[in-house]
Amino acid sequence: MNLRQIEFSSALADPGVQLVGAHAGRHCCAAVVRRLLLETDEQLSVLRGVDSPEGMVVLGDAQVLPWVDGLTYLRACVGEPRVWIPSTTAVSIPEDLFARALLAAHPELHGPLVALPDPRCLIPLQNARPLTRAHLGAWQPQ
Repeated sequence: MNLRQIEFSSALADPGVQLVGAHAGRHCCAAVVRRLLLETDEQLSVLRGVDSPEGMVVLGDAQVLPWVDGLTYLRACVGEPRVWIPSTTAVSIPEDLFARALLAAHPELHGPLVALPDPRCLIPLQNARPLTRAHLGAWQPQ
């Protein structure tokens, strides 16, 4: 499946949707890192993260995710929890078909991944690791 063939559109966030993470584009990574560094080590220990050329993804339950302007909050696709999309995004085909086709087209990506509409990209999450101050310091743009 070619991600460019799928139409993404804005959708109202369902108030009952379970958030599973947040994507910070390069434009807001520094603000997210600064916000996370305010947390205690215990609070950081319940979060995981991964850095990519498209930004960083923080994984965790909604109540422990940072709230920073510019973050895109993520939810699992209906019927396939290994594919995450922005909580305010709808796809042009049934989500479960979209997610299964995406996973089948990219067997090299083992496990959860984020599919972003803008920029159109996939961010694999298999290398997500617990957040520590050392990791966050390395991720902070200079």
